[in-house]
Amino acid sequence: MRSQSYSLPVPRRHREGFTLIELLIVIAIIAVLAALLLSALSQAKSRSQTTVCLNNLKQLQLAWLMYCDENEDQVPYNSRAINFNEYPANWVWGAMSYETELDEPGFWTHADSTNTALLLDPRRSQLGPFIKSYPVFKCPADKSWILLGGQRYPRVRSYTMNYQIGDYLNQTRLTTTYTRRSAIGIPV
Repeated sequence: MRSQSYSLPVPRRHREGFTLIELLIVIAIIAVLAALLLSALSQAKSRSQTTVCLNNLKQLQLAWLMYCDENEDQVPYNSRAINFNEYPANWVWGAMSYETELDEPGFWTHADSTNTALLLDPRRSQLGPFIKSYPVFKCPADKSWILLGGQRYPRVRSYTMNYQIGDYLNQTRLTTTYTRRSAIGIPV
């Protein structure tokens, strides 16, 4: 007859979950990875905004050059206090004042800072027909706003032009103003 061997059962340690230490280590690793990922995403967003901003400036420059080519080397009007009846268009329409009160009351309105239609309207904006898309006038990183009737509205443009270029109204001997593109490269 065969002998049967009996063995005593070995107690097994039965695990049903993680220990607190293991859980804390996993959470710490996830937090470090998330911090690295958020930093990389933030840098990527910043680089993409820079690229869009540079592209916008290039589009504005090309529109400006095309305007000059079609208008016998004259640069677009760039008057600070333009009177719509006297000069019906500016290089772009709208105010760039960062205050709730405008510098030139009677010429601009607060709505001119928030109306995208005025940026492309060929009756008001000389570069409008060359641009065709109002977001070109605003840098995506620009979060500026204007207060109208107690509410905040985002501004529709970020870029401006130096008043010495295209200011046909204030041509004096005290300041140099350029009204022709070919004169800009000539030092005074």
